[in-house]
Amino acid sequence: MHEAFLCICWSKMIHLCMSYTCTMNTFTELGKEHLFVANNIGREWRMLGRTLGIKESDIDQITNEHRHDLREQCRQCLITWMAKDRELATKEKLIKALREINQNYVADEVEDL
Repeated sequence: MHEAFLCICWSKMIHLCMSYTCTMNTFTELGKEHLFVANNIGREWRMLGRTLGIKESDIDQITNEHRHDLREQCRQCLITWMAKDRELATKEKLIKALREINQNYVADEVEDL
């Protein structure tokens, strides 16, 4: 029984690693942008997450896991979005979502990064 459990866990971990490898370019490309957003969006990260298509249950989980760190909540939200949308998680989509929630200053700055 333990061997089967370990095999399933190992299989999921390999899948996760493969998914991460596939999205490395996206993570690298959005690095500066997502740090700027995390440092400047404040409590609006939840609305940004919803606009980017993050499930409410994921938003709640992020909030609970990082209860006292607003920047980390936003960072985790963006990481969740990038992992979910993979190559579709582009700088342009991030800017569009920021504009949809009236975070135009942040969107303008992200455009210039």
